[in-house]
Amino acid sequence: MADRPLHILHHISQHPSDGVYGRLVTNFVQKEQAEIEKREAELERQLAQRFLTQNHEAHIRSLTEKISIGLDNLDFTGKQELLRLLVEKVVYNGQSIEILTIIPLGEQLHPIHREGLRG
Repeated sequence: MADRPLHILHHISQHPSDGVYGRLVTNFVQKEQAEIEKREAELERQLAQRFLTQNHEAHIRSLTEKISIGLDNLDFTGKQELLRLLVEKVVYNGQSIEILTIIPLGEQLHPIHREGLRG
């Protein structure tokens, strides 16, 4: 007797043209399928973004290691040239100095943002 509702639902899903209930079940299943496909697409997009982020992070770490090894071998002129490549602009407004780099680090991470320096 407990199998009877499942049997009816199975019959309705196999024969959706059999009345109102069949159409309701078909509509419900189609909506659920669309939601599942939408969620699957979003998860695939997130996974691809995460892969790109991890890939970029690995490249940045590798580059950081190479730069740190190379910095020890640079003379003053080489270090000066490297700084010129990384620093976009230096702003002095009479009370503070702000050094803007080509690498966006954010306020908390930026090592060279000092208030109250005078020239």
